[in-house]
This record gives sequence, C-alpha cells and structure tokens, in this order.
Amino acid sequence: MIAKSALASRERFVRATHVVCHWRDGWAVLTNYATGRSLTGPAVLADIANACAVPKAPADVRHAFPDLSTRTIAEFMTQLADETILRLASKRPSRAERAMDALGPWNPAAGFFHTSTKNVQFGDTRKPETIIGAASSSGALPEPVKRYPGCPMVRLPVATVRGEFSRVLLARRTHRQFSPTGVTLTELATLLQLTVGFQGWLSLKPRNLAPLRTSPSAGARHPIEAYVLARNIDHLAPGLYHYASDRHRLERLSNGSSPCPIQRYLPSQDWFESAAALVIFVARFTQTRWRYPYSRAYRSVLIEAGHVCQTFCLTATWLGLAPFSTAAFDDDAVEGDLRIDGIRESALYVAGVGRPHAVRSRRSSPDGVPNVHVISNPVFSGQRRRRR
Repeated sequence: MIAKSALASRERFVRATHVVCHWRDGWAVLTNYATGRSLTGPAVLADIANACAVPKAPADVRHAFPDLSTRTIAEFMTQLADETILRLASKRPSRAERAMDALGPWNPAAGFFHTSTKNVQFGDTRKPETIIGAASSSGALPEPVKRYPGCPMVRLPVATVRGEFSRVLLARRTHRQFSPTGVTLTELATLLQLTVGFQGWLSLKPRNLAPLRTSPSAGARHPIEAYVLARNIDHLAPGLYHYASDRHRLERLSNGSSPCPIQRYLPSQDWFESAAALVIFVARFTQTRWRYPYSRAYRSVLIEAGHVCQTFCLTATWLGLAPFSTAAFDDDAVEGDLRIDGIRESALYVAGVGRPHAVRSRRSSPDGVPNVHVISNPVFSGQRRRRR
C-alpha cells in the first residue's frame, strides 16, 4: 500500500531516528531499537535508508541508484517502512521512538541492548532434553573456576561461621515449592521496608535530598521501583500494587478479579504459580540518566536491580519465608499491566515469596524434575580440617 502511494503521490519518507546497522553473513541488518523491529537484506537497503536522512520520495532516491528502477526503490522503501526503519515524513515518530528519546546520550548503546534483550522465547525448563540440547549446542561445560597453572597459591584461613548473619547467608535458596498458607501483611511489609523502603535522606543542598536504602545506588539515584502482585497475603486483597518507598504504602493499580497472572508473567515456570506474591523490580532510567549522561550508567541500573533482589531474598530467608528470583518473564505482559512504556521505565527482575512447603521444603526442584542435592564444599564445611 505504501509503495502504491509513493508511486502515485510521491509521498516522502525519512529515516527513523533510532536505527543501527550491522552485518551478518554478508547481509545488512537494520534495526529500529526503539520499536524492536529489524530488516535483513542486501546492502542497498542500508544505502537507501542512509539516503533518507532528509525526507525523500522514491523518485528522489533513484538519482543515487541509477541501476535500480523507481518501482524497485519504492518496494525497498516499503519494506523499510514496514519495519519502521523509515517512516512517512508527514507522520510524527511513534510513542516508542519518542520514549527512547528520554535515554538521550545513552543511545544507541543502551537503547539497542535494552530492546534487543526483551521478549525472547523461553524454552520448557521442565524437559531435560531441552536443557541437554541447549548445553550440547554450546560445547563442553565450562569449568566453574578459572585457574592459573604454575602460579604460587596462598592458603586462606576458613571463616568462623556463627551468628544470625552467617545463618541467613548460608540458608538462602531458590524455592519452587510453597505452602498453601499465605504470607502475612506484616511479613510483606517488612520485606518491602527493608528491601526498597527509603530509610532516610542525605541533605546535600537546600531542597535537594538523596534517598538512602539498604542497597547501594550510583549517585544515590535509586532508580528501582517495586510493584507487588498480591495473591495470598493475609488481610490484603489480591491485585497489583505499587510500593511507595517514602510513605511505606501500597498504591492499588488493579484488583484480583481476573485469574492470577503468575503463569502469564512467568511463562514455562508454572512451579511458581502457588507463590503468595510476586515483587517486580522496575527501573526508571531517567533517574540515573539525570546525573550520568554516558551509556555506561546503564550497567549501574542493571547491577542495582541485582543488589535489591538479593536483599529481598536474604530478608525473606531471615523471616523464614521461601523466596525466588527470575529474569525469565514476559516483558509485554508485565509492563502492560504496570502501565509503563518499557523504555523510560522497564521491568528488569522479578522476585517472589511464599511460605515453605512443610513436606517439600527440602526439594529445590519442581515437580516432575529430579531433585538435586547440595554437596558441601569440604574447604568450608570443616571436613578437610577433620581429616588432618
């Protein structure tokens, strides 16, 4: 349709702002990293896109490609427009492209990585052949520890492990079995307070306060927000909530009248379906970009999501609860329900919690998958010392 319009009315096209091009097996791969759309084809596609740095019609572009007909140029421009590499000059950029502008100087490095790692296909992790097939295609299993043969080694003293802090660290596990008994509102509140609650503020200048949490943050920007999908929390209606870190309150976004979306959020991980709640960690990238205009700061946001999630898991363990974390979630489903655009604000990590199953608390594997057993490291377990 666009090609006919271009031929008949000389409609002009312009290259989209957020486009990168790379080469794969001799083919040009053009990607609009704001929309996530790509087109693979001959190198002339990249040349045509480059020619449309200013608005041009197919007849105008043909002057740079005398060996191609206007119709062929129009067909190529149609393909480029279909994949959002080009757009009609008469139309404004899409909402996704306008949102990507918020990352400013972080682009294209952060923007391209951000969208190209969203909405991937997750395999069925219940099936052993899936895991075996993936492993065999990647070659031999890498060694867990890097070695430097021939280098002198210094034996370190083994830590004396005692007290609550050590107990919590060593007790943390990923749980996939949960009791039907719910988590109390007080337990959830404690989890949120100690994980993402603002414990105070640093007074830097008049009317300029930097919040403090239990996890570190680059420049004290703390871009991570927490959302709660409550499913089985005593004295809390099921639904989706936002946690206000400064007020220690839950803001209700939706009720739980529709079926529980845990399996929709976490595809191929139905063993988490009986969890009492999910906590979704969302990054507000503009919080960090305000202070750090270079793309390396994108790393800091990802790292901070890990800081916060580990604090969540340790706090849940300390409370005697059963935590888990996963990065395998449906980006569009989660971000759509949270009413965020997935660019300026984006879900990075999902944690969950329940009460340990009375019978299956020792099982780390889901139903239908052989259980795995923890083998203690003799260096730390004291077995080596007893052998002496």
